[in-house]
Amino acid sequence: MQVYTTEDEQVEAIKRWFLDYGRYVLTGILVAAVAAFGVYSWKQRQAHQTAAASLEYQSLLQALQQVDANTTTSKEALTTARHFADTLKNDFAATTYAQFAALFKAKLAVQENDLAQAESELKWVLDKKPSTEIKVTTQLRLARVLNAKGDTAGALALLDEKEAGSYASAFVQLKGDIALAKGDVSSARTEYEKAQELERKMTSPINDPLLEMKLRDLQAGDKSAADKKAQGAS
Repeated sequence: MQVYTTEDEQVEAIKRWFLDYGRYVLTGILVAAVAAFGVYSWKQRQAHQTAAASLEYQSLLQALQQVDANTTTSKEALTTARHFADTLKNDFAATTYAQFAALFKAKLAVQENDLAQAESELKWVLDKKPSTEIKVTTQLRLARVLNAKGDTAGALALLDEKEAGSYASAFVQLKGDIALAKGDVSSARTEYEKAQELERKMTSPINDPLLEMKLRDLQAGDKSAADKKAQGAS
């Protein structure tokens, strides 16, 4: 490393260095400043988008409360709710609020027996790469819609209980429903019993009365078949 013996030599060396490299340093500083400003602006826009989407979602919830109240204005409230849901999907598609809006529209479509529209809304949610919780909820609903449309293969493809978390039991129970609809009683029983076991292993175990009823119906069917067989043999 060169040692400068006088202050003049040090100043002259700094001048030479600045002439050689100064513009690169200034360029780097400018680029860093622009990048920092860009990140700040992006964060500001994101915060504004989220706040605006939150207000729209609150308006949607208020409209839905009026719908649930079943008052004389419920039909108007439903139209209003659809408007807010569409606004969230169109103007704030990157937010979680938009995903909730699509789920609401899918629910309405099912109630109106418009399974094609429900399928479209649910697939829209999945295309947005939602959180795990929203993803598995949407998969379960979409599987039910596809099953109702007769697309059992498509429904089963969505029902991987290993990635379903707390929804694993519901996934497996729907597998049992599909098997039973196909007339495969043995597979249906296996799935229902597995679903029941998964319920018991949950952090907060539950006893689904509908699942228990399905198993009892299968047991009653087995007993009836056995009685008929015994009568035929006598």
